[in-house]
Amino acid sequence: MKELFIILICCIFFSCHQDKATKKITSYNPSSEIEQVIYNDTAYVLYSRAKEYSEKLEYDSAKVLLQASLQKEKNPIIYNELGIIEAALNNCDKAIEYYHEGIALDSLYWPSSINLVRCYLKQNNISKSRGVLIKMIEDCKSEYWTANAYMYLALIQYNFDRNCNTTMRSLEKAKILKDDSVLSKQYTDFYVKARTDCSN
Repeated sequence: MKELFIILICCIFFSCHQDKATKKITSYNPSSEIEQVIYNDTAYVLYSRAKEYSEKLEYDSAKVLLQASLQKEKNPIIYNELGIIEAALNNCDKAIEYYHEGIALDSLYWPSSINLVRCYLKQNNISKSRGVLIKMIEDCKSEYWTANAYMYLALIQYNFDRNCNTTMRSLEKAKILKDDSVLSKQYTDFYVKARTDCSN
């Protein structure tokens, strides 16, 4: 039952974390937490068109445009988007390749690390998931993205370690997400479930 819970949470988180592009900044929520941008105008236009196709679930067209965008500018934002599409198509191995390429370009583009963890969790690769999250917590200066990392670490601690103490500590460190416009419900539902289970 708990395995189904972690899959459900990962799917909810995946669907909620689609990034929004603006002219010189690409952001999740909050936008001030993302520093990376797409500088090349043509790359940006291709990326934006690809996002439109992706939102309509026309993934083949989106991938063609994203590959063309990469020809203009190698950018972690574009690699991340390719990874998101491959993950949506259940091609986690390919998605993982794209996330790694983006991280190799810029390890501080935190959405790639979070999306990488999602794919590892789908594959039940707990060791790699944990490794990415611990490194992210050590290196990340963003309170928002660190909270995201603690949320996923709590999922691992709850579902695989079966450790109430570490789960609740990690959830406490992710508590800013309870006020987040995108993740508030997911955080609150998980917190209530974990607290209830841990008190039994």
